[in-house]
Amino acid sequence: MRVLLLPDRPNAYGQDFLSNAITKNCDLVGVPCSSFFELESSPDLVVTQNPDSAVEVKIIESLDSKVPVVAHVHCQFGYYDLERQTNLAKCLDRSTLGIAPAKFQERALSERFPKVGWRMVYNGIDGTRFYPSTLDERVIWRRKHGIPEDCVLVGFVGRLENAKGLQVLEEFCRLLPETKLHLLVQFLANNNAPSVSRGESIAKQLVSRNSAQVHVYRDQDVCVDRPIRHCDLMLSLSLSEVCPLTVLEALHCGIPVLATRSTPFYHELKTLGFPHHLIRILEIEGISGTSGRNLSISEDAAKRLANAYITIASTLSLSSDRDRKDTSEKIQSLGFDQQSMLGRLSAIYSQALSIQVG
Repeated sequence: MRVLLLPDRPNAYGQDFLSNAITKNCDLVGVPCSSFFELESSPDLVVTQNPDSAVEVKIIESLDSKVPVVAHVHCQFGYYDLERQTNLAKCLDRSTLGIAPAKFQERALSERFPKVGWRMVYNGIDGTRFYPSTLDERVIWRRKHGIPEDCVLVGFVGRLENAKGLQVLEEFCRLLPETKLHLLVQFLANNNAPSVSRGESIAKQLVSRNSAQVHVYRDQDVCVDRPIRHCDLMLSLSLSEVCPLTVLEALHCGIPVLATRSTPFYHELKTLGFPHHLIRILEIEGISGTSGRNLSISEDAAKRLANAYITIASTLSLSSDRDRKDTSEKIQSLGFDQQSMLGRLSAIYSQALSIQVG
């Protein structure tokens, strides 16, 4: 049996939803960590998407030395705090192969953990869920959600915390009355995790400042029509990323992106031939914090970024249905579709089984 470890917490991150596709298409069985030691026989392969987790490290260290391990590393090493860096190092010390979702990440991890056989697989997007909308579809969706049909709708998707750009988002909201822009804030609300309660509270604060131009979408069913399809522009404000799923999802929908220079992946996209005007990158100044969710920027930096994003968004030409389709086709042609990703992952898992370990 080939096992994919599943965390004992509600789905909250991109890789959690990615796990569903992997188990369905890569001949893996998803096993919750709490149930792993109840397995009747030792697995033939173990795959982890959370190699920084103490729980998953404990499982991996318990395995027979002949069982190959494949570790997905989704974050830049500096994003992890010291405890999680230690967990990651322990996991990779036992891993046969490691998978990074960007070339820069593969190079960095190869230098830090040279004993691991590193592979690079870009994130791939499900085109049955993320694809361009038509003008008629956008009109219907916006009417349903109380959003003006003819506004420029800017989308923000993700956790409402400083590391994801909350400070800039708050400043962006403050400047909205001077524009004709509307903001759609989407965050996951399909479980009872503490992050959901915090998100609810912050979202209410954002709306209270400007209920006419700020709209909240509580994402309780990830299978329904994706809101980003009906936006005109997406904001990606994170302070640290690798190969951000939300950006790729927007591009699959044909939506231009305004982003912070949170990852060298954007340069990789450019070298692959993706049109640079479809991802406008702004520099981040004065990042503080030691790691992960502790990251933040100064108030002045947040104001400068928000002002710049407002200016760009207010002057950007709207994409036609044809433009959206062209953008979507371009990102898919570069291999960022889910089937391409799953094919590469499946080959790597099979390769791990052929490598003699122990």
